[in-house]
Amino acid sequence: MKHTPRFRLLSLLLVLVLMMQVTILAAPDVPVAEPTADDAAMVDPSDSVSDAEEAAEPDINEVSDDKVTPEELGITIPDGWSHNALYFAVVHGILVGSNGGDLQAEAPTTRAQMATILTRMIGAADTKGHTAVAGESLDAYTDVEHCWYTPYLSVAVRLGIFNGVTSTTLAPNSNITREQAFTVIGRTFGLQNGSKEDFSSYNDASDVSSYAARYVGALVKNGYVNGDNHNNLNPKAAISRQELAQVLYNMFSRKGTICESASDLPESGMVLYTGTDAIPAGTHIQGNLILCVDTPAELTLENVTIDGTLAVVMKDDSKLTCTGCSADSVTLLSKTDVSFDTKVNSLSITGADGAAYTGDAETVTISANSTILGTYGTVTVSAANVTAASGSALGALTLNREGSTFCLDGTAKSVVINPKNVTLSGSGRAEEVLVHGKGYSITCATGTVKEDLDLGLSGTTITMSKGHTVSSSNPTVKVTATFSGVNAGNGSVNGYRVGTLYWYVDGTLKQSVNVSVRDNSAASFSHTFTFYQGMSSSATVKAVFIHNDEEISGSTQVAIDKSVYIPQVNGSISGGDYTTYQKETFVNAKGYSSSSSYLVWINLYKTKVNVFTGYSGNWKLLKTYDCGIGAVNTPTPPGLYRMQTHIAGEIWYYGSGADRWYVDKISRWNGGYAFHSRRKSAYTHQYQVNDLNVMISHGCIRMNTEEAAWLYNVPIGSTVVVY
Repeated sequence: MKHTPRFRLLSLLLVLVLMMQVTILAAPDVPVAEPTADDAAMVDPSDSVSDAEEAAEPDINEVSDDKVTPEELGITIPDGWSHNALYFAVVHGILVGSNGGDLQAEAPTTRAQMATILTRMIGAADTKGHTAVAGESLDAYTDVEHCWYTPYLSVAVRLGIFNGVTSTTLAPNSNITREQAFTVIGRTFGLQNGSKEDFSSYNDASDVSSYAARYVGALVKNGYVNGDNHNNLNPKAAISRQELAQVLYNMFSRKGTICESASDLPESGMVLYTGTDAIPAGTHIQGNLILCVDTPAELTLENVTIDGTLAVVMKDDSKLTCTGCSADSVTLLSKTDVSFDTKVNSLSITGADGAAYTGDAETVTISANSTILGTYGTVTVSAANVTAASGSALGALTLNREGSTFCLDGTAKSVVINPKNVTLSGSGRAEEVLVHGKGYSITCATGTVKEDLDLGLSGTTITMSKGHTVSSSNPTVKVTATFSGVNAGNGSVNGYRVGTLYWYVDGTLKQSVNVSVRDNSAASFSHTFTFYQGMSSSATVKAVFIHNDEEISGSTQVAIDKSVYIPQVNGSISGGDYTTYQKETFVNAKGYSSSSSYLVWINLYKTKVNVFTGYSGNWKLLKTYDCGIGAVNTPTPPGLYRMQTHIAGEIWYYGSGADRWYVDKISRWNGGYAFHSRRKSAYTHQYQVNDLNVMISHGCIRMNTEEAAWLYNVPIGSTVVVY
């Protein structure tokens, strides 16, 4: 086999990289409206190996003279079902171990690592982060750092291999799932012609996300991915490094090849061509051919037959001319000008902006700004700017990108405009146009234009319930939002508009819920206010309903009665007790503070000693004790005081003779006023009278002995409230 020195140089570079970073492994990306895709055959190591890990070619450890072996790199390949796959991955620079030679085979693969692997495999970037194609700015993503993975992610995004998890996040350090890995591998190598039927036999087939189905199906039906020994695909599980190696090994060793010489092109399988020689005329590949960045910038294929997909990932501004060639489908990822003089079944333009395709196809999907020229059956566009050049003839054209422009310089039999603010321009003609999106503009020639507009939230209003008041004794409010003028036509689901309803209180989001609304439907929201001294006398409750990218809102005011009624003793007391909420509301609404994290409230009306912990505005009830308070003629004085002393050994005696009694466990809080034990006999040491929950003392607070003693835990200086 003839080989170039490319991989010898690559491997030597890898040795240097090993000394600088512990692990270099790339991770896949996720599309903005789609989660990313996972990949790889997963195997339960406790079971016998599945068909994904069947014994490979016996000469896997025999490598050509121009490649560096794992042994030369100081990398030990672990034994087990993934041995051959890991050996293959190291030889081809797909996986790189730590500086100690550890491949970390069982570790999960991150998205940044996946992007690195794929962009290296197609020659778009090398081991030092030097790129052979222009990358995409990642400034819009808030979670991307400028570090080792930045150039790989940048190129992967530009080629359409990766999209964001959201419009502002790429999640580079998150583990990539198996279905996400399937998706990005499928995008890279043109494997997107599958469906959910291709994996329907697996137990967890329903777990595969809709965005990933065509990629998962393609990899499964081609035998690149297999389930575990329990017949599960495990699409949501993270993919390990050895599982990823196994999938790529299945693709490019067991069922394909990475080929560096045109003279060695195989007759079948998945072929990643990395050579610089022209491909011989008359070549027939019973499989897929990927032309990567290493191929010449100007390349001509003559009478080449590809039974599967031709995937084009060439240098920027390359030109590929296919004369007398045939292929089932073409996938164009790079900024390349491709001409194909025979019709293909499907054309997909998915990557870098600026691509151009001349040729005929039955079905076309376009998600990159590009130009097409040819005769096409159906064309589906989700890119911002696409041109059908003069001479093009389109059957059915569907435009799915909001705010996009499609320049029709050719002709189209029918056009469907789905989203809002789409422009259909150009010097050509569209015979029939059906418009669903508002704000459209049509400047090209047309036959008939019909409107079945998705009116969205036009005319829809929200009416909020009114007259709400809350207080400390009734702190919960229920607000109702009633919808009217809901459009039940195009864009609705059985007359309902589906969206998300957000509830705000004074500008702070409190709840979000998915709802379906129609005319005169209502949604309600309950909120409990926490009372404190500085709160406002009113609050604004706002409901915001978002449907697609439109929103409407309504608001109402809630009056807040901040008064907290706790009666004081006026010749009588009350049985029972307040709730914890009422007690906490009272002390917080009053704004009481303390020099310590303790606050004591003597509630005269309920004859209770309440101990709180926390701080001003955030006191939480810790303990409540029954007590006896001052008699009518010798009342306990209301007011704010401080804990003054704890007198553990002191005893106060009263009376004489057989009626002699005492109190102990004394804590003074206002001169002679104190917490202390109940009245006890000086002789029997038993409580003499019922002096709890009654007005009985000379102003002090009587308590059970052990409870009075517990108050020694309250620091000197702590606030004591008598109310």
